Amino acid sequence: MATSAQTKDELREEIATLRAQLAEAIATLDAIRSGEVDALVVTGTQGAQIYTLKDADRPYRVLIEEMRQGALTVDSSGIILFANRRVSELLRTSQEKLLGTALRDFVPDEARPLYDSLLRAGLAGNSEGEISLRSEGGGIPVHVAVNALPIDTGIAGVLVTDLTAQKRHQAERIQLLSEHAARITAEQADRRKDEFIATLAHELRNPLAPIRNALELMRLGKTGGAAKEEPRVMIERQLKLLVRLVDDLLDVARINTGKFELRRERTELTALVNSAAEMSRPRIEADRHALSVSLPSQALWLDADPARLVQMLSNLLDNAAKYTQPGGSIRVAVEQEGGKAVVSVTDTGIGIPLDMLERVFDMFAQVDQSLERSHGGLGIGLTLVKRLVELHGGDIVAESAGVGMGSTFSVRLPLVEAPREPAAREIAALDTAARNAAGISDANAVQSTLRVMVVDDNVDAAATLGMLLQHMGHDVNIAHDGERALQAAAAHNPDVIFMDIGLPEMSGYQVARRMRTDLGLTSAYIVALTGYGSTVDQCNSREAGFNMHIVKPIEPDQLRDLMANLSASHPST
Repeated sequence: MATSAQTKDELREEIATLRAQLAEAIATLDAIRSGEVDALVVTGTQGAQIYTLKDADRPYRVLIEEMRQGALTVDSSGIILFANRRVSELLRTSQEKLLGTALRDFVPDEARPLYDSLLRAGLAGNSEGEISLRSEGGGIPVHVAVNALPIDTGIAGVLVTDLTAQKRHQAERIQLLSEHAARITAEQADRRKDEFIATLAHELRNPLAPIRNALELMRLGKTGGAAKEEPRVMIERQLKLLVRLVDDLLDVARINTGKFELRRERTELTALVNSAAEMSRPRIEADRHALSVSLPSQALWLDADPARLVQMLSNLLDNAAKYTQPGGSIRVAVEQEGGKAVVSVTDTGIGIPLDMLERVFDMFAQVDQSLERSHGGLGIGLTLVKRLVELHGGDIVAESAGVGMGSTFSVRLPLVEAPREPAAREIAALDTAARNAAGISDANAVQSTLRVMVVDDNVDAAATLGMLLQHMGHDVNIAHDGERALQAAAAHNPDVIFMDIGLPEMSGYQVARRMRTDLGLTSAYIVALTGYGSTVDQCNSREAGFNMHIVKPIEPDQLRDLMANLSASHPST
């Protein structure tokens, strides 16, 4: 009953409100009777509650509650209207608390754009996708597959399938496969490394055997007169092979570590091709191959390192000779294609299997190991060729019709404009300036006997170099470590010093600095004669006070020319 304080107007408003609520209740009951409404969501002080209004629906609700999949319904704004037990378990939140909550609150920030698009599509039609959901208050996300579809105007039903275990198993399987692949790769690398070491030992021993035999013949005096020349020539030939093997190894190592530098200059290609053909001709003729060279009528100019291009082309020719049975043919052709020069080396050899065409340039790759072993080689020749070509801005391609069908290696290098030809007077001036800068005098100049010091901890290397220098008429003093070298230098004041870098206790760099500063040997000509030949090593030797850097072994002709030039430029005593 209304209080006396209430006015008639207030009573009329309250009655109108009650009538409206009654009308709404009557309309709801009519909807329930007609089957239009299955459930009611009631929100009160205890939270949202869902009530099933038809007993006939109970079996379906039990089925939905016991599903292994999550099932829920959301309105157009993503508010959860219904969630079964599985959804509650996945989100670690009670069913009662889920009702009336935005499903978006359980989606990580980075996944919300995808969730929004799935919800929009699910309200309009079927949609499916994968997304992460996280429990209330954070925690480890679960990865789920969702299927959404409209079930009423502005309401979408969503099925949620937990993929977390499946994803974990997939990740574990991928990890196992990755570890297995890494193990296989490591085992293959180890096997290739072991094969390479065995090959290296084999190839290094091969030249040593004839060298030792020739030396023994010379020791026994079994050779005399003209016959004495044969063992000497044999030793020189085998030594050149040893040096080339070591040089190839060092070149590949320097390229791989980024310590390799080209000495570029404007150079004419056809001259380099002829030089490479002459260098490889003994190997080709030894196997009775026919060699033909086809050159263009016009000159082709490159900005390149001439020595390295000759090395690269010679390697290709040696490779062709090695993989071609005796009596085969090898053809070198040089052509111009647009702005590039193309050098192709074609042989009638064993060919290349199709599966090896891409791998033939790999380190230690060998098409036919039996043939490789019989002809010698480390399996790095084509690797070095490819790296040298790429350093020059070019590319190389291997082609073959298959086993027994021969092969062709085509090198493409960028061309440059021809250099301006200097006048004869300019050439003479440049030649004179270069000779003067190098300390080279006329061959007819009077040569002096020089005081020479050899510093090397390798006793045999120091002794044999000393003998050669004495044979040239110079006074030689030998030391095997830095301290004795400093003592001998102070006593003998040498004109020329040949010194190794890798000395015991005190490096050659340190010895050279002390000779320059402590002993005041400012005019002595100090040569680094060492196995270290990288650009960094050469820079370090210059900074330490060396005048020249030579990588072991020094060629006899190079030694004679150097000593002749130094003697000719040295004042007579």
